Amino acid sequence: HQQSLSIKREIGDRQGEAICLGNLGLAYNSLGEHQQAIGFYQQSLEIIRVIGYSQGEADVLRNMGSTYLALNSFPEAEANFLEAVAVLEDLRDTELSDADKVSFFEIQAKTYKGLEQTYILQSQPEAALEIAERGRARAFVDLLTKRLSRQQAEAVSSEPPDFTAIQQIARNQQSVLVEYSFINVGPESPSLYIWVIQPSGQIDFRKVNLDEEDIDLSSLVIRSREAIGVRHRGGFLPSSHIINKTEQLRQLHQLLIEPIAEHLPDAPDQRVTFIPQGELFLVPFPALIDANGDYLIENHTISTSPSIQALDLTQRQKLALQSTQNNSANSVLVVGNPDMPEVWNPEMSQSEQLADLPGAKREAEAVADFL
Repeated sequence: HQQSLSIKREIGDRQGEAICLGNLGLAYNSLGEHQQAIGFYQQSLEIIRVIGYSQGEADVLRNMGSTYLALNSFPEAEANFLEAVAVLEDLRDTELSDADKVSFFEIQAKTYKGLEQTYILQSQPEAALEIAERGRARAFVDLLTKRLSRQQAEAVSSEPPDFTAIQQIARNQQSVLVEYSFINVGPESPSLYIWVIQPSGQIDFRKVNLDEEDIDLSSLVIRSREAIGVRHRGGFLPSSHIINKTEQLRQLHQLLIEPIAEHLPDAPDQRVTFIPQGELFLVPFPALIDANGDYLIENHTISTSPSIQALDLTQRQKLALQSTQNNSANSVLVVGNPDMPEVWNPEMSQSEQLADLPGAKREAEAVADFL
């Protein structure tokens, strides 16, 4: 990096110089020499702001925040992470395509996670929840608000909700909201943060240290899906298909539900809305098994949402549609069990016909009868 820095300065490549300085900061940070790392980050930041390199500015600010976090300098970490978030959200407001917004902000998720950790380490779970909401499903929310009518759009905000607004959404939904955040960066990683928001507005927070549990969350989620026969993206079950599903589903219940079980409703008909993140979107929540052998769906009415804000927006859309459709709301089309295509099976090195979707016809017929 030092040799590269000399060349960049010699040829007058200012952006390259800033990147080299930032890389040197990363190197010194990895060596545990945090103060030297901060010095290089600050040099990089000065150049970046002169040349107007916004994405680089967000990266350096995030790295500075992480370094201050490692030093337990929480106010400085918070200030740098907040600056990085502001830069990112300015970029979000530029003319990025929907797909670019998704990919860009998935890559930048480390900034939000770093800020979440900073607030949790300062015993501020409400502020951490606001940031957890701010960093997820933003491209989806943008798309939803674009599709609202002008009158609907004026009544809602695409800005992420603060804690007071989150409490109001829980009241409006009359649902216990359970939001998860998988923290895999920074001094506390890997950890699982869990917030439970009651319809009354009360919030409870739990942290699960995955190192202490000796659990690889990503692998556990994959194994649990294989255990219940979920096919991979190519459409086939892996050759290592697991037979004993109970163990995997029990372990996920122990990890995701038991730390918050006391805060879930006793009445089976009271709704619980899970707001997962990352790999947790693949968790079969209704099928999780408790110590008594009961499935979660037997004790709770369950729904999921990509974010609390998206939950609120979709509810508003539903109400708006109901007010305009009148009698047509009773006209429905139920579709299930389509003719499946022939696809390439890499494990067998040949094309194969996909089997029908298990239970899809019975499911569609049951939904039609219910409606």
